Amino acid sequence: MQKIRFSAVCDNQQGMALLLVVCLLAMLSLLGFFALNTTDVELAIAGNRHTRQQAFFAAERAVEYVLADTTLLRAADSGEVVLDPGQTAVVAAETASGIAPEEVCRVRYLSEGPVPPESGSDPTRFALRSYRITAVGAGPAGARARVEAQVGRVVVR
Repeated sequence: MQKIRFSAVCDNQQGMALLLVVCLLAMLSLLGFFALNTTDVELAIAGNRHTRQQAFFAAERAVEYVLADTTLLRAADSGEVVLDPGQTAVVAAETASGIAPEEVCRVRYLSEGPVPPESGSDPTRFALRSYRITAVGAGPAGARARVEAQVGRVVVR
């Protein structure tokens, strides 16, 4: 049996450069793949946030609409008011959003009580009526947001 010296085996480096290049290419390919994957995930997260924000802004717009139109609050004094489909299509959601018109925006009368002492109003002449406004907004890609607000209106007794 012939003995092979260790130094003779190590001195033979044929093909080592090719092996090194293939290993580096594989590592760079994996790094590129993970970078692209991370970018795709970040883009999806940003897109979802944008659609949810649009739905939230639509619901907030419906609440602001109710606050600007005091006739809706007065009409709710007898119980609950639901915005009609003509108003809801403009205010909170597209007509093709799949949200039922009765879900889009409703105003409910809660109670009547004394005005807060800091208001400066005479509690014998004025009262505070509380209402709950519930609005559902729709955004792109089926995104929905629900906003509830409790508001008070000072009225003459």
